[in-house]
Amino acid sequence: MLNLNWQIIWAFVNIIILVVLLKKFLFKPVTDMMEKRTKMIEDSFAEAKAKNEEAQALKEQYEASLAEAEEEAARLIRSARQTAAHQTDEMLAAAQAEAHQLVEKAQQEIDRQRRKAMQDVRESAAELAVMAAAQMLHKEADTEENHQLVEQFLKEQVNGHE
Repeated sequence: MLNLNWQIIWAFVNIIILVVLLKKFLFKPVTDMMEKRTKMIEDSFAEAKAKNEEAQALKEQYEASLAEAEEEAARLIRSARQTAAHQTDEMLAAAQAEAHQLVEKAQQEIDRQRRKAMQDVRESAAELAVMAAAQMLHKEADTEENHQLVEQFLKEQVNGHE
C-alpha cells in the first residue's frame, strides 16, 4: 500500500502555506507596486505626450506670429518706401518750382537791367547828339529842349525797329 511519509506531507503543507503567505505578503505588494509603477510610467508618457503636443501647438503659434510679424515688417517697409518716394517727388517738385521762380526772377531782372541800359544809352546818345549839334552850330542851345527832341527821335526809331 501506500506509505505516507509525514515529512513529505508537511513539506507540501509548508510549501502551500509559504506560497499563500508569499502571495499575500510579497507577490501582492510587489504586484501592486509594479502596477503603480506601470501607471506612473504611463501617466508620465501621457503627460510627456500632452506637453509635446502643447509645445508643438506653441511652436505653430510662434511660427504663425513670426510669419505675421514678417508680413507686417514687409508692409511697413513698403509703406516707408512709398512715403519716401512721395516725399522725394514732392521735394523735387518744390525744388523745380523754386528753380523756375528763380529763373523767372532772373529773367525779369535781366529785362529790367536791359531796359535801364537802353534808357541810359538813349540818354547818353541824346546828350552826345545835343553836344555834337551844339558844337557844329557853335552856339549854345537850350539843352532841355534839344534833349526832348532827341528823346522823341530815339523813341520813334526804337518803336520802328521793334
